[in-house]
Amino acid sequence: MPNLQNLFSEAKIGGLTLKNRIVMPPMLTGFAEAGGTVSPRMLDYYRERAEGGAGLVIVESTNIEVPDGEHYLRQLSLGDDRFIEGLRRLSSVIREGGARAGIQIGHQGRFSAPFITGTKTLSPSPEPPLDYWPESPEMGEQEIGEVIRTFAQAAKRAREAGFDAVELHGAHGYLICQFLSPLTNRREDRYGGGVKQRASFLIEVIEAVRRKVGSDFPLSLRLSADEYADGGITPQDTAITAKMAEKAGVDCLHVSAGSYYSKEPVSIAPMALPRGCLVHLASRIKNVVNVPVITVGRINDPVLANSIIVEGKADLVAMGRALLADPELPRKAEAEAFEQIRYCIACNTCIDLAVMLAQPLICAVNARAGRERELEIKKSPRPRSVYVLGGGPAGMEAARVAALRGHDVTLFERKPELGGQLLLASKPPFKEEISSLARYLTTQIDELGVSVRLASDFTEELLSTSKSEGAPDGFIVATGCKPRIPEIPGIERELVATADDVLEGRFEPGDRVVVLGGETIGVEVAALLADQGKEVAITRRGKRLAEKMASSMRRIFLDFFREKNVKVLKGVEYLEISDEGLWVKDADGNAFLLEADSLVLAAGNISDNAVGETLKEKGYGVYAAGDCVEPRDIRSAIHEGFVAGLMA
Repeated sequence: MPNLQNLFSEAKIGGLTLKNRIVMPPMLTGFAEAGGTVSPRMLDYYRERAEGGAGLVIVESTNIEVPDGEHYLRQLSLGDDRFIEGLRRLSSVIREGGARAGIQIGHQGRFSAPFITGTKTLSPSPEPPLDYWPESPEMGEQEIGEVIRTFAQAAKRAREAGFDAVELHGAHGYLICQFLSPLTNRREDRYGGGVKQRASFLIEVIEAVRRKVGSDFPLSLRLSADEYADGGITPQDTAITAKMAEKAGVDCLHVSAGSYYSKEPVSIAPMALPRGCLVHLASRIKNVVNVPVITVGRINDPVLANSIIVEGKADLVAMGRALLADPELPRKAEAEAFEQIRYCIACNTCIDLAVMLAQPLICAVNARAGRERELEIKKSPRPRSVYVLGGGPAGMEAARVAALRGHDVTLFERKPELGGQLLLASKPPFKEEISSLARYLTTQIDELGVSVRLASDFTEELLSTSKSEGAPDGFIVATGCKPRIPEIPGIERELVATADDVLEGRFEPGDRVVVLGGETIGVEVAALLADQGKEVAITRRGKRLAEKMASSMRRIFLDFFREKNVKVLKGVEYLEISDEGLWVKDADGNAFLLEADSLVLAAGNISDNAVGETLKEKGYGVYAAGDCVEPRDIRSAIHEGFVAGLMA
């Protein structure tokens, strides 16, 4: 077993002592009440993360104004004294859970949302309209002074609300970051120019905050050390800024990266990026300052976190999405129960919903995130016999939850191993992380004593046998889906196979491959084949590839296609399959042949719920979950499986 004593040693931020070096960083939830107050849902969410063992929990980015600096729907606010009482309950919940409580305060600047605030946006320099943000005028010095005073007043309220520390949001392209970046700060007064001049706004914020909260109150600063954009903030810039911030009164530096202008999705690193992808930036800043440094960047493994501390690359490790996926990760790691950890797979479901779509946060692998009270697992007063049909993510999650409730669970899987679509989804490039979810669920099922019958199709004959022994009290059907076969002349030819055939190794495509279907499955299997050195073309009837894929992952795959010279054809009509390949017609009505040795069908899936319908007809109570209801994604499978296990 790895020794994690460094990760679980005490750490200090100013005069604040932390019991360990695991930090839950600020992550938007959308759980606040309308108007920016703390909700019961938010209290439950943060309570569970604090009780899970993190040393420091930093509450999500909180608005400093009412409502001008608000960027998100249901964003917390510190813009008025009336918010203090609710936030005091929140800080108390975190401290009672065993963690120290911090809160991040920030202003979104030109990325504030006028459709929420009803007021103009603020920018260091004038900005033209961008996407759904309107034109943003340059801030005058009077406006700058007012925002600085507002930061300071919000920090004072945070201290009055019982928080142990405040963090300034100076990263990810928001207002402070906009002043720091030469891309967005083109001013010619004392707030613009070289690195030190661009840092003037930040330094004045720090000094104003320090005057309000006193010299003994811990103050952290989150920075994008590298903007990953041509002409943007560089690590050299941030080294200078960090030393200035330390001198101005900052007790800790929280080192992240990226902004709206980044060429890579580093601020929300998806599974395609390596674990610990930003640690090198924290290490660089740590070498030039004397205050503690927090590192971040897809750190979901406590062993990796410990090694970062051991190697002196950072003093504390932020594990954000990791604690969303499993709030008990710190306790499990300290107890060396690594196989019990439900690892974040960096699918960015949470980011896409809470940030991109302004919806309440959801975790794909943890159905209880944000619904802790509603989906509490309680022992059943009347344990039952439950059959779960299907060993994919929905079936395994249902079996896990039903077993935790005390039911006698038997799981049937027609294939020789558990995992279902998880096993296939983990095979393409950039998707290997998904296999950790299959391992977690398999381990849980084993430890909970679920009876597993592999290579076993549930049939009427088996049901008849079970009746003689005592029929099960309930069924959970999670039989998944099967490939959709489009109606194309020649579809039966030998050069044609499904994406499942390829992913499961039943079909070896030739050197030239055409993939029919440009949604997630098609894109992933095309990437797999291109990575194997094959000449690949991918076709789609629609106008845009992978519309349902997380935006950060879609970007990665499209870049990969360009690197591997994958030919992309959109808006085509399928005419016929011949022994030479696929005949298509483009949007202009031109018909032509895509020559290929093999054609791979990725036209989506259809539900496979025949056994569930049969059971219903026989009068059995049936709960259905996952792709057998409707083919979708991991989140739907896990969430529906959880609820089915809770209801069975």
